[in-house]
Amino acid sequence: MGKEFISEVMKKAVNIQLQHNLPAAAITAQACLETGYGEKVCTDIHTGQYSYNLFNIKGEGPAGSVLVIDTEYHRGVKKRVLARFRAYHDFDESYDDYVRLMSQERYAPCRAAGGDPDEYARQLYACGYAADPNYARDLIKIMDMYGLREMAEELLVV
Repeated sequence: MGKEFISEVMKKAVNIQLQHNLPAAAITAQACLETGYGEKVCTDIHTGQYSYNLFNIKGEGPAGSVLVIDTEYHRGVKKRVLARFRAYHDFDESYDDYVRLMSQERYAPCRAAGGDPDEYARQLYACGYAADPNYARDLIKIMDMYGLREMAEELLVV
């Protein structure tokens, strides 16, 4: 499932790792988890606008936003809500915005864990990137399932 998607995301994620020391394996796992391996990129429930949002970042993006039925966790309880997610003109804007988001002070612990994809995943949850209590575990599972750490290492030495 999603091998082509993983390959495309990994190429971009390796560049991000080289430039910003954010782990390519974890970034790739995030895009897989957040979009269902590229099959469920957010689209507006009313207009069908495609968001190009690979990381399900909420708010307003360069192309506005899309209204989506989302699952959120409040005090460990799963709820369906309407939420606005950032929209981009293309996937490159999504990657660039992700890097900008991770450069915020709130995500300093993530940046500090840049050399350890598993710790980066744990810090994403700890810093509030996602409210799902299984978020880090799910990212680590995807990294394990597809050998993303090893794939990133191979691409980094080429």
